[in-house]
Amino acid sequence: GEDHKIRLYFVPSTAPQVIPMGEISREDVIRFSDEYMMTNVARWWKDDPIVIESGKGAVLRDMDGREYIDLHAMHAVASQGYSHPKIISALKEQMEKIFVVATDFYNIPQALLAKKLAEITPGKLKRSFFVNSGAEAVETATLLAKRATGKPGFIALWHAFHGRTHMPRTLTGFSKYKKGMGPFPYAVYHIPNYYCYRCPLGLEYPSCNLQCARMLDDALKYGAPEEIAAFIAEPIQGTAGNIVPPKDYFRVVKNILDQYGVLFIDDEVIAGFGRTGKMFAIEHFGVEPDIMTMAKALGGGFPVSAAIASEEVGTAFRPLDHYSTYGGN
Repeated sequence: GEDHKIRLYFVPSTAPQVIPMGEISREDVIRFSDEYMMTNVARWWKDDPIVIESGKGAVLRDMDGREYIDLHAMHAVASQGYSHPKIISALKEQMEKIFVVATDFYNIPQALLAKKLAEITPGKLKRSFFVNSGAEAVETATLLAKRATGKPGFIALWHAFHGRTHMPRTLTGFSKYKKGMGPFPYAVYHIPNYYCYRCPLGLEYPSCNLQCARMLDDALKYGAPEEIAAFIAEPIQGTAGNIVPPKDYFRVVKNILDQYGVLFIDDEVIAGFGRTGKMFAIEHFGVEPDIMTMAKALGGGFPVSAAIASEEVGTAFRPLDHYSTYGGN
């Protein structure tokens, strides 16, 4: 009757299933990942895939209960290990207060971290800009260099690796990361890298007189130096195979850069935070960068990265020149 209407609901048979985390199987994880995620990674040990479930210290445990000593650190990120009680305690304490603040507002942890980075980085580096990944830190550094100098161009090295977003990929010196993905910004020039074991110039150190470094002078002289904002390099090339430069390489480079008024961006995303025996790898070579990028060990597995610059360079950004929605996490 009018007072007793019935409402019918039809649920399609294809309604999504909700599988509780504790009930999902190893095979489900592998199947769901292979079917629903983009194929942009090459899984390790495809014939016997590892599904990581937990970690403590330097030891990882998979869903089958097998344990592994982790010498990979998730691409050099988890440098403090897993489930460190001090880190978990700090995270829990902060998340119970608030876990993200837009950078339009002041917040305590960010202010303290910026001060700490100014204290431990070399030279006159002082002003930090926080983002989420190494590639974003490089993007920030290049934008800042352009704004500080009013110039569009960059010089990078063969075999360099600076990230996989568009500008960092442009700076990267491996063709395999670029094929089929161009065109790339034209204002990036590459010169031979430091690689004494397989010198790209066919020379021998030290009789070579550091010709690989001195080629920077030619690149600037003949490649419109008035258009170059910065030279970017890793103090130790990581993805290339942990290539260490000759001890005077960066001194020669910095002298040339200073003659032309070109900034030096030191990419410490992989090498920074004590991995080489000093807090930052560039400290082994006695030069001071104008801008430094850092990530990986800075967050220890959490999305924290930064570009830090001198006072002169670091105050070049104008309001809204650059922003990171999650930079206040």
